[in-house]
Amino acid sequence: MNTIAFKKQSGFTLIEVMVALFVLTIGMLGSTSMMLRSQLKAQETNTETTAAQRVWNIAELIRSNVTGVNTGVFNNLEIKSTTPTVSGCITTGCDEGAMLEMITYLIQLELQAYLKDKGTSGSPVIVTISKYPPVPKADPDAPAEPPAEERDILFEIVLTWNELGRDGTYQKDYRMIFQP
Repeated sequence: MNTIAFKKQSGFTLIEVMVALFVLTIGMLGSTSMMLRSQLKAQETNTETTAAQRVWNIAELIRSNVTGVNTGVFNNLEIKSTTPTVSGCITTGCDEGAMLEMITYLIQLELQAYLKDKGTSGSPVIVTISKYPPVPKADPDAPAEPPAEERDILFEIVLTWNELGRDGTYQKDYRMIFQP
């Protein structure tokens, strides 16, 4: 009687190779997704840092015009990131109104230079400068609100810009309360 001896197979089948490639592909897609997410968060953090620097510069510009602070020109001011127009008082000297135009010009230059891709035509980057509003106390253990005479010399700067999120764009802002 003749018996046929079967050879033992050594190696991989095509199905095993395909399953291994599928598992590897899923892992690579997950890794790429995590890297993309971290890159977007790093860009968002960079924008927040830039916004903080711009707000500090705006506070210093306001501090440079004490007369304007005392007369109330900064009590409710909104500046949009439109194309800046230069003030004509650079060579002749600035009065109070021209100084406000100069500060607006410098703020618009900064917004154009550092946050130019964070605004759209319908929703530009906006800087709002206003007197510090009193905040209602919801928590009885919260720190006391400053008295009215101290609150009168406090200002709030709010810088608002657009961020790209999962569901489209959304507005984000950076706030600073300061005393000139």
